[in-house]
Amino acid sequence: MAARKSRVAKQKAAPKGRHAGRRSAANPRIGSSFGDFLEEDGLRGAVTALALKRVIAWQIAAEMERQELTKKSMAQAMETSRSALDRLLDPDSEALSIRTLDKAARALGKRIVFELAG
Repeated sequence: MAARKSRVAKQKAAPKGRHAGRRSAANPRIGSSFGDFLEEDGLRGAVTALALKRVIAWQIAAEMERQELTKKSMAQAMETSRSALDRLLDPDSEALSIRTLDKAARALGKRIVFELAG
């Protein structure tokens, strides 16, 4: 029974996955995180910005649906064109100005909060 307990303890203490906790000279990315990969390739900023844009577009669309606003009425409330609203709601479009975002928030009775994090 003691041998069984020690084997179970070793299994629990062992790193998960075949390559966990080690890096290979042949492939230095083995054991690194996805964030490390993005940082090394200089993509972290672009990926983070696109993810943030997608979240904002989703939140605006969800609030429009909750308030039962059509795209036409939302564009009118923002005092902008429907095509500008379509760009704002397009999760794959990286075009987003703070002014347009503020107009959308005000049209929905909301406000935008920005914060620098360390």
